[in-house]
Amino acid sequence: MIDAAKILGEALGDAEQLVLRRLAEHGIEVPHLVIAAMPDSQIIPRSNFRSDALRSFAEVLADVAYELAEPPNRTT
Repeated sequence: MIDAAKILGEALGDAEQLVLRRLAEHGIEVPHLVIAAMPDSQIIPRSNFRSDALRSFAEVLADVAYELAEPPNRTT
């Protein structure tokens, strides 16, 4: 059986290495996050964020998700 999450995780690792290499070529060091979501809602992240920064990012992302889930206010 094909483990799609494992294959995607390996591909994200490759993408992360490319991002790091390109940034290093220009002397740039910044936090980054490379993420993919599987159809079963499994999340596959690759990141060099500190844990507190990643938690803060997760809170902002959750707020965005809640806003997108709410129907827009309509005035008539």
